[in-house]
Amino acid sequence: MSARNGTQFQSTEVWSIPFVDGDILSSTTPVANGAIASFGRAVGDKSTLYKYLNPHLVVLTIINAQKSAGRVVVVDSTSGRQVYDVALGDIVTSKGVQVAMSENWLVYSYLDKAGWRIGSVELYEDRRNDKAQT
Repeated sequence: MSARNGTQFQSTEVWSIPFVDGDILSSTTPVANGAIASFGRAVGDKSTLYKYLNPHLVVLTIINAQKSAGRVVVVDSTSGRQVYDVALGDIVTSKGVQVAMSENWLVYSYLDKAGWRIGSVELYEDRRNDKAQT
């Protein structure tokens, strides 16, 4: 690719997400950034779970009509690290998968053969190895 002044640019792949045959990227939804309600949650043993707050998170929905399947993947868009990944089976792919994410809370819904399903996930920091946990 060249710019108007003749300068050449080169690209380098930084990260990628593997797909299988028939997978279609249905949507990309960035995490909603705003004021943080609280930075953690107190638990029964008086310890604190700290929210996994990362402004670079993107939620990908992947549909595979051939397999009547889908996936919801939360990715750190700067490093490509998959923070969360869930497989959805027997879905009605024409309805897709709807997602929303705010702070550390992910909600997704989809229609399967038995009816509408909803998933709710909260991501917290893992203080042992500095990775997110659900």
